[in-house]
Amino acid sequence: MISMNKKAIFVVFLAAAALVFQAHAANAASVRVVEVATDTIVLQIDTAGASVNAVELHLTFDPHEFSVSSMRDGNSVVADWIIPPAASNVSGTVDLAGIVPGGIETDDGILVTIAIAPSSAGITRGFTFGSGQALLDDGKGTAAPLTFSGGPFAMSLVPPATSAGTGAVDVEPPAPFIPEVASNPDLFGGQYFLVFATTDEGSGMAYYEVLEAPTGNTGGTINGWRRATSPYLLVDQGLSSDIYVRAVDNAGNFRIVKLPAEHPKSASGGGSMELLFGILIGALLVGGISYFTITWRRKQHSK
Repeated sequence: MISMNKKAIFVVFLAAAALVFQAHAANAASVRVVEVATDTIVLQIDTAGASVNAVELHLTFDPHEFSVSSMRDGNSVVADWIIPPAASNVSGTVDLAGIVPGGIETDDGILVTIAIAPSSAGITRGFTFGSGQALLDDGKGTAAPLTFSGGPFAMSLVPPATSAGTGAVDVEPPAPFIPEVASNPDLFGGQYFLVFATTDEGSGMAYYEVLEAPTGNTGGTINGWRRATSPYLLVDQGLSSDIYVRAVDNAGNFRIVKLPAEHPKSASGGGSMELLFGILIGALLVGGISYFTITWRRKQHSK
């Protein structure tokens, strides 16, 4: 009887474990390759009903079959890249990692658009999964299983359409955005930093630049535009400078956003106050000397 009970308990345990495994498998995020045009594919993510706020992906491919000519993140669900999408046609690798603030639940979210240059027409084995993970938007950053389906797909030696034909030319700047100044004891030792992110639906984002311009007669200097990634440690920790962020896309279009100084110094502030103080001191000195001279002369005259 005891043996039968143990066997029954073991069967129940296996069934429960199978259900748990199936539940986790059902929540596993997946990335797949989708052909969208001649020799152009997109990597799409399916979060399987869960909310995901970060994804990391490392792929490999055979450089003898094709090379990667461009990677665009114009329509990407990723707002801020930790590892910007990049490919090596020497080692045959594709790497990317980014975050989605607030999380996203989708079954066809675009990560990146990839244009390839085939070595010959035909069917390629496509991309192979190296490693990767997705993080759930559960407040804990729980890692979710990530699966991948990367090929095969067809290749053609027909040149893709250009701006002279049916292709579109990106003339639009990146989308509007609002930078924010923040501080956190766990980041940059509690110093002030700048957070920013935007997207570009045409050619994708290329890079960002930051300029800190001192306000008023502070004696400060403008150091010029600096290439930056978010979060960016501010040079002016007194927050007395206007902050400009320039977002540039892969077509060269850009958008500049100004963040006014939180503690601006008046253009007539420090220098004018010092001048006024000097004038008052001078007037007091002149008045004192004049009073002393007149008093002394009167005393001499009375003698």
